[in-house]
Amino acid sequence: MKKIFVLLVTAFFMLVLGCRSDDVSMPALSSAKAITVFSLNGVDVTINETEKTIEATMLSGTDVKALIATFTTTGASVKVGSTVQISGITTNNFTSSVTYTVTAADASTQDYIVTVKVAPPSAKAITAFSLNGVVGTIHETEKTIAGTMFSGTDVKALIATFTTTGASVKVGSTVQISGITTNDFTSSVTYTVTAADASTQDYIVTVKVAPPLYLYILKWFWTNWNKY
Repeated sequence: MKKIFVLLVTAFFMLVLGCRSDDVSMPALSSAKAITVFSLNGVDVTINETEKTIEATMLSGTDVKALIATFTTTGASVKVGSTVQISGITTNNFTSSVTYTVTAADASTQDYIVTVKVAPPSAKAITAFSLNGVVGTIHETEKTIAGTMFSGTDVKALIATFTTTGASVKVGSTVQISGITTNDFTSSVTYTVTAADASTQDYIVTVKVAPPLYLYILKWFWTNWNKY
């Protein structure tokens, strides 16, 4: 009888403890796993949360082979491949898209695909200019070019040889090829330089023809006659 009583008491306590254990539930682990802020080498980017993509446009000339991402996340960790990412420290090669995998506290994951573009150059200067071998004077501040041709030169079909930092050069709608294209310089001619980013800059080219040599001689005599 005593043994039966002990067994009943033990069973009762086990039942009570079992019920209490069932009533006490562990807190659920967070499933949050978003990247909320992202920048590359200090350049802010656009996060498309719906599509889970991140797009960045870096300044012209940026080397994208070793960019540092600074980010904030609601997840527990972030990796690229098997490499844990540390905000503001870890570098990655962005010559192609890079996948950032965010892991939540509950071990679920979310990928973000990061794509980087480099802005095209905005350079659009004419750095050297000559007409039929006669070097012109470039006034970069005023964006003008002046040239004085030899006496008797026919300026209706002069060939410009030039160098430029831009992607193309046109006069009106005609693409200019250095050392080949001719233009009529009886009046000023506008050269439009287009940069790789499609921005443009005009240079106004003005040509004069030196007077005949005898006029120089007459001018010299007229100026110096009274000196002798």
